[in-house]
Amino acid sequence: MGNVSKFTFQLDGEQEQALLGTLFGDGGMESTGVNSRFTTNCRLLDRDYIWWKHELLSPTGMFKRPPFKKLHHKYGKEFWVWQLISRASPTLLPYSKQFYLDGTKRITREVLERLFSLGLAVWYMDDGCLSIWGDGPGYMHKKLRLSTQGFPYEDHLLMRDWFISRYDIKFKIYQTHHRRTFYLCLDKLHEVERFLGIVSPYIVSCMLRKLGI
Repeated sequence: MGNVSKFTFQLDGEQEQALLGTLFGDGGMESTGVNSRFTTNCRLLDRDYIWWKHELLSPTGMFKRPPFKKLHHKYGKEFWVWQLISRASPTLLPYSKQFYLDGTKRITREVLERLFSLGLAVWYMDDGCLSIWGDGPGYMHKKLRLSTQGFPYEDHLLMRDWFISRYDIKFKIYQTHHRRTFYLCLDKLHEVERFLGIVSPYIVSCMLRKLGI
């Protein structure tokens, strides 16, 4: 067990929502048991998005360096990403404990109840996508997906029930093509529009494609 870092900080409401939303999405925690370090990345095309996160969170002093390019390895492929890594701090340890059960990233009702509109928007900007097709306003179809494949089926049941109780939006749980993982999807136009109405005030300009713009 390493030494406890002397560096601590406070998050205001917006900063905590950005952190929580990222942990639902592309973010992660590296823990030593007494300290934790927050990390996230994004593709090179989304440079402005990760810099937006950095600018929002950097007043806490939690970063020693700004986002940087890093060669990333995933699914047997190599590609460049923007990486953002925080300093190790005991301040982050509770978030690590809430999101990681036996070393595995999970979703619990406790963390869901702490997520509000800004955090949901960050989650969507991290892991959401919107498909639009049709011949005109009266024949428009939209499908919205949250890429939640990293979580087990029981976590998807929790997320689905939380969306119903919090926002009266019913996500469907779909299996991926190889049928080993799951993801959340909305395919009814009025529910897609309701979801987008909740998150749209917080979508940053470089992510307007997530609103179909």
